[in-house]
Amino acid sequence: MGLAETVQLRTILVVDDDPQMLRLLRLVLNNPRWKLLEANSSERALSIAAPPNEIDLLLTDVVLPGGNGVRLAARLKERHPHMQVLFMSGYGPEILAKHGAASATETFIEKPLDAMLLRERVCAALGEKP
Repeated sequence: MGLAETVQLRTILVVDDDPQMLRLLRLVLNNPRWKLLEANSSERALSIAAPPNEIDLLLTDVVLPGGNGVRLAARLKERHPHMQVLFMSGYGPEILAKHGAASATETFIEKPLDAMLLRERVCAALGEKP
């Protein structure tokens, strides 16, 4: 049995409206165990997350044009109940509270992102060792 047969590929949907942030996330989360899907809006994320795609982790900005990551996560959880969610934002607690975001440390990472911390949080959300 080869390595490819023993490693479970996990799908991460990354949502951010900033193209530079998406590029950075692509670099930081480059891992043969992970399949990255990228979206720059809630609408695009909902489209990408349609069957046959199964989403293991949603990594989303809290503040998105035309919506927010909290509502997006709630909608996607209906389709993917096992999906884990990790929020990220550069805004302070007041703005996040306005958007309904929980600031629990295990489900939130602050921008600017620390690459090592992000990888650790993604691994933890997926139940993997870093």
